[in-house]
Amino acid sequence: MPSLQDIKRRITSVQKTQQITRAMRMVAGAKLRRAQQAIESARPYAERMRGILEEVASAQGGAEHPLLEARESVRAVELIVVTSDRGLCGGFNSNVIKHAQGVISAREGCGFTISTAGRKANECTVKVNEVGGEGEGDKECFVEVGGIWNVCQVGK
Repeated sequence: MPSLQDIKRRITSVQKTQQITRAMRMVAGAKLRRAQQAIESARPYAERMRGILEEVASAQGGAEHPLLEARESVRAVELIVVTSDRGLCGGFNSNVIKHAQGVISAREGCGFTISTAGRKANECTVKVNEVGGEGEGDKECFVEVGGIWNVCQVGK
């Protein structure tokens, strides 16, 4: 039977672990709020960009360009699934994966190529292909997030 001192030491250890966990949750929550604010501040830019592209497309009139053509059917779809590499993000990873599966099931009959950024999405696509379940893509590849970031920064 453990001594009283061992029990007190264990209680102290558990309390300190709880304190560290609370601090980590607060930091993760603050980071999530900052990311959400950044996304919401980008919405007006995206809406304005969509409007500009619609104006350019309508100004083309009779000119034909492959990217401006309306397509009757979609044959191939590239789906990029971005998740985190680690936990401490609540249901973020599972929600992203569920949404991706919903997009795949909504577009039955299309050829899918799934690219993943983040360990959790990569693990999910590997598991789906091993089981042969719904949403199986033509190929899976792991894309480094740094490469995506570099591509996104080119336009700035």
